[in-house]
Amino acid sequence: MIALSYVSSSTKRFTDDELTQLLKVCHRNNKISDISGLLLYNNSGTFIQILEGEAEDVESTYAKIKADPLHTRVHCISRKTISERDFPNWKMGFRNLSDTSLDHIEGYSDFMNSENPDEYLLKKASFASEILSYFKNTSNEVLM
Repeated sequence: MIALSYVSSSTKRFTDDELTQLLKVCHRNNKISDISGLLLYNNSGTFIQILEGEAEDVESTYAKIKADPLHTRVHCISRKTISERDFPNWKMGFRNLSDTSLDHIEGYSDFMNSENPDEYLLKKASFASEILSYFKNTSNEVLM
């Protein structure tokens, strides 16, 4: 199995309704492919995702994401072999701008709305480290 992390920019800003529909489609497709992980969207157009599963399935899904016209600047942060999944159930988190509760939707994570994301990141230290390393390395590239 592998875990692949990437960051991308969307070509448009999504509404909560569009993100909810995306969540449902992604949840269904990833379940069929036995892919787990986490997708975060910050309502400014940035996606960060971790995909976990068999290498062929993860690479196939990542190739589709890179070809999707809704994504630009798709950058792989990390690709590594894993023995077990950090995110055994595929989830998606986004900052919910409306007052509508989304807890009833299968696959929804309230990570983006959490008051203290530090606790989550402490439990998933490798995820936090990968993200920080990526931003550090890309910042250095821009400055050179």
